[in-house]
Order: sequence, then structure tokens, then C-alpha cells
Amino acid sequence: MIPALTSLSLQGSMIQNQDSVPGNLANTTENSNPKTTFSHLPLELLYSILSHMDSRTLKSSRLACKSLSYHGAPYLYPPTLHTLPYQPTSPRLLCISSNPQFSPCIQTLHFNHSELNEYHARHNTYFLEYLRGPEDRSSSVESAWSSYNQLKPLIEEFLPQACDEDVLTAVFKALRNMKEVKVVLMECPFDNELLKSIWKIPSTRLLPRVATTERFTAVFTALSRSHCLLKALSHDRLPFEFFAQKPRVMEMVQPGFEHLETLDLSLDYSERPNSLHTGLAFGNLIGCLKTAVGLRDLRLGFLTKGKMDLDFFLEALSSSSAPSSFSSAELFSPTPTTVFLQLTHLTLFSTTSSEVLLSSFLLSLPALLTLKLGSEGVKAPYEPMTGGIWLKTGSFRHLFEGLRAAWQREGREVEIRLRGDLMGVESGEKWLLEQEEGVDGLREYVID
Repeated sequence: MIPALTSLSLQGSMIQNQDSVPGNLANTTENSNPKTTFSHLPLELLYSILSHMDSRTLKSSRLACKSLSYHGAPYLYPPTLHTLPYQPTSPRLLCISSNPQFSPCIQTLHFNHSELNEYHARHNTYFLEYLRGPEDRSSSVESAWSSYNQLKPLIEEFLPQACDEDVLTAVFKALRNMKEVKVVLMECPFDNELLKSIWKIPSTRLLPRVATTERFTAVFTALSRSHCLLKALSHDRLPFEFFAQKPRVMEMVQPGFEHLETLDLSLDYSERPNSLHTGLAFGNLIGCLKTAVGLRDLRLGFLTKGKMDLDFFLEALSSSSAPSSFSSAELFSPTPTTVFLQLTHLTLFSTTSSEVLLSSFLLSLPALLTLKLGSEGVKAPYEPMTGGIWLKTGSFRHLFEGLRAAWQREGREVEIRLRGDLMGVESGEKWLLEQEEGVDGLREYVID
């Protein structure tokens, strides 16, 4: 409780209860300090006080008067609404979105659709607990799986209904201040410490490809039907075949990208379902990205054992064609026909390309301020980074020198951050960066 707030609350309650105080005393209190009640405070100061209250204090203060009840309502609900796979998502969303006080508070919907692969999880549990004593091991394992078995029937009941198109359409229409949707399958939804530990091992995390694709499609369908102007969208494990759906479905998906300013997509690529329609999926992905003309922050990568070849993708998004080989004197300037005129932050990971095509794409971004190449990738705690960038032809040093020279001639400075396994196939360059590093720090990490 804030001391100044306590004093104001006491004085406010004295004045509000002045009818029960003898006339002279009430008049004396009112005349001596007539502007110490919450109703006389500037709204900015009142909001500042309310923002520092904990939940219990805020609930109590809203019982004092109608003014505090009205102004304190937005602080009861955080701007991000989280859902879990074992909770009844649809009724909860409908209830909150239909409340005239709480619905304006919601700015972000965070859908946790994470599921556990029980077969691999039990094996990972055994190996993770192998070195512990028998009694401790038995107790922790029993506690973990007992808690999971209680939640498993709830997940089976509620998760299939988590993205009902009609419900989401009604919710998106009612949440007029909603600007962001996040869907996660990589965050652990359980509180048990052992389950959190085995969740770090990739095989523990289940990916139902068909169900995940259908749920994300339902989100876009609801966005299209509700005419919601979404500003930010992210999915941390989206099956790549999502972009290989029928033209009728993609016509519903594409308008959802139109007003985006932030896009974060981690695409799960698997050879078995994706090898036959890679070109179609890339074509639809490019079409969706070209729709997002106001995009400012793009994070795009692939969750795969190897590296995804982006030559076709980068060439399609570049506004000009680069020469077959370039030097610092031959680097071209971006033209006004570039796709991403407002893109300031770009992250690419788990991909491979040539030096020429990658440089051509990067130099076609006139507003670029931050470039991040690589990430942690899909790895267990004891494994090396796998989310880096590979160059099939050319070299990283030549690439960075050419980019810097071109940006300096334009009078701008772009920050370059690197992480993961970086390799120049033709040049023989190799780095393994556990943490983000700048270009100048690469010398001490060279292996070959």
C-alpha cells in the first residue's frame, strides 16, 4: 500500500461519510482541505496511483465510490489475455469480450496450444532422472505424471474447441482494442518442475500438424469475417503446409496480413508432408508478405534439421536483380519499388542462400536499422546451436564489408547481430555463437 494513497483514502472516506458526522465537524473537514478526494485529482495522477496498486488493493479501492470503480476497471485486467490448453477458452473469451468494462482492456490474445508427446516425454523423464536416488526419483516422477494425468482429459476436451471460428469472430468484433495475436506451441503449459525440465527437450513437444493448421486457419478466417485490423502476429511452430492450402482458404488468410506491422513466424518444415508442395507454399507465403506493405518488424525462420534454401524466396522479394558477382563499388542502391519500404528490423534463421541474393535482398530495404542472422534453433539443453545461416556461395566477410560500404554511402548505419551456427560452404568460414555477437567480434570465434 502506498503511504500517500493511504492518507488520501482515509481523507476521502471521511468526506464521503460526512453525513454521519455532526454538522460543525463535517463543515470544518470539508472547508479545511476541499481538494484531497480522488474525484479532485487529475486523471493522469489518478491513473498513476492505480497502476501501482496490487490486485487486492485495487479491488478494495473500487468499492469506495463509483469514480474509482470506473477508472480502476482497466487495471483489473492485464492487456494480454493468456489461454491454456486445459482451460475452457471459448466461454472465457466470450465472457470477457461481452463485458463493456473489461473488453477495452485486452490488446493481445496469447493462445497456448502446447501439447505433450507422452511417449517421448516418459522416456525423457527416465533419462533425466536416472542419476537421482531411487526414492527421490520415484517421488518426483509420480508427482509429475499424476499432475499431468489430471490435466490430460481437460486438454482433450477443451483444446479442440479453442479456435472455433464463430466464437473467435464474435470475440474479435467485441475486442475493439485488440492489436496482437500470439500462438505458441513451444511454451510449457504445466507448473510441475519435472515437466518443465523435460519440456526443454524437443521430442517432448507434440506437433499435431493438421490440428495446428486448422486452428491457425480459423484465426485468420475470424479476422477476415470480423474486419479486425491486426497489427502484430506471431506463431512459434506453424506447419509449413499452412501456406499450401487451397486457393479458397488462402483468399481468407491473405487479408489478415494487410495491416500487420510486426510478424514473427517460425515455420516447421518436414520433408514428408512438405516436399511435394514447397513451391506452392513459398508462393503463397510471398503473396501474404507482399500484402503487408506496412511491415516494420519481420522475424522469419524454419524449424528443421537442415537449412531451408531461400534463393527463390529472396529473389522474389527483392526489387532488383543483383549482378552475378559484386564488389563494394558495384553494389546497387535500393529502388523505390521495393516490397518492404518501412521494414526496420529483420531476423532470419535456419536458412541458406548465396551471398549475392542475400545482399540483394538486404540492400532493397531502405529503412532497415537492425539485422539479425541466426537464432538458437531447435536444440536440447546439451546440444549446440542449430539456427544459424549458411552461405552456399561467397563469404560472410565479403558480404558484411559490401553491406557496410553500401549503407555508409547512403548515410545510414545498420546494426548486425549474429547467433548460432554460421558457415560459408564455399569460403570455409565457420562460427558457433552461443550468444548474440556483432560482426566485429567474429574474429575470435573462427574455427577454420
